[in-house]
Order: sequence, then C-alpha cells, then structure tokens
Amino acid sequence: MNRIPTTFGYLVFISVGFIFLTNPGLAQDYQIAIFRIPCVSVEMDHPEPGKLNFRAKTIGIIDLIWPGDNRYMTHYDSVNFAVKSFEKQITQGSFSQKLNFSVDENTGVFRYNDKTDVQRKPGTQTIFTLLARVGKETAAQLDTYWFPMEHEGQAYQMRLLWSDSTELKIGKNNYNCDHYRLDIEPTDDPSINIIDRSDYFSEYIVHPEAIRQLWVERGGQRRIIMASVKLMGFTLEAKLLNE
Repeated sequence: MNRIPTTFGYLVFISVGFIFLTNPGLAQDYQIAIFRIPCVSVEMDHPEPGKLNFRAKTIGIIDLIWPGDNRYMTHYDSVNFAVKSFEKQITQGSFSQKLNFSVDENTGVFRYNDKTDVQRKPGTQTIFTLLARVGKETAAQLDTYWFPMEHEGQAYQMRLLWSDSTELKIGKNNYNCDHYRLDIEPTDDPSINIIDRSDYFSEYIVHPEAIRQLWVERGGQRRIIMASVKLMGFTLEAKLLNE
C-alpha cells in the first residue's frame, strides 16, 4: 500500500466525525487544516430533530493531489439518542464505498445493506449519535457513563470523561468550554465482518491508541468549539470558523 496517501488520508479524515458535533437545527461551519493548510470544507444539514446529514470534502491543492468527498447520514431517537438508521457514501482517492443499516427498535437487530443482521442491545448508539448528544446534555449528565456502541458490525462501549472547564480563544472570540476525553473500547458482544476495508475516519476513530478530545461550549448553543485526535505521532485539530 502506498504510505503517503494512507497517512495523508488518515490526517484529513480522522476528524470527520468530530466536525459532526453541532447542536441539531443550528448550522455551523468548520474547516480542517493540516500544518495550517486548509484541506477540508464541511457542510451540515439538520432537516429535522434526530436527523443529521454531513459532508466533508477536500479543497484547494489537497483536492488536486488527494481528492475526497465523504457523506454520512444518521437518523436517531432525539430523546435517548439510540440510532435508527445510518448511511455513508465514501470517495477517498480511488476508493469508494457505500454502507447502510437500519435498526429494529424492538429487538435491537441491525440489518446491514438489507441482508446481514447483527444483534445488539436495544438503545445502542454510534459514534455519531453520542457526539450529537453533547450538544444537548451537560457534563453532569454525560461524565463517566458508558454507552453501547455499534460500529460497522463491531461492538464497542464509549464514554465521555470530563477533564476541566477552560476558555478557548479562536480568532477574536473567547469561548467557555467543557473539555472532555472520549474513550472507545471493544466489548465481548458478537461481531460480524461487514466490510473488508473502510474509510479512514471509521477505521481510525476506534483505534485503541487514539486520544480523542472535545471542547464543548458551556450553555448557550452548546456547540463543539474544537476537537482533536492524536494518533501515530500526529495531532489534528478542527475548530469552529470565526463568526
């Protein structure tokens, strides 16, 4: 495998899910930069409560040398954040992929691509539904609680650990934030090999050595102000664009 596009693809798309973290109903714009070079633009649409549509597309010179256009669509319960359905459409260089699942809310069966079933506990979430949750709940409601997580046929558990309250300065604005670490661990629930290869975000976000952090606005709109992932010696940060 060509090491350059693999490493670069990891850097560009590892933060895709974190950029997905705005309060439903409020459009926010983010830009991902690597070594201060803008590389990805983000578009989000919240057509109704419990639905999030997200697109991350490479821009500028990065789009010329390693184009990518990834879309993730999630439908979840707006009360308990259990996932109802999910679809992704991936284009990363020469790699393309489509994957979807729907959930039987009574039995907890996830059906992938209308043919492969995997049993999970009712109320199971995903990385996207948990990240959407931080825009609705306080640190007291989130801190230390483990949530069951489904990820492309694999079973995990995830939790947010509150670290501190801090003030972030982005551009001319100061934001009072709750700072979290996001932990993701595999469980002993049955797993199924749904796909042989995945997009970089989906592959690396569950890596056991990844250090994931979130800075969430305290009060107000409770937006994600910044997110970071550290892995393989690289740290990538995604920040809210100046208002």
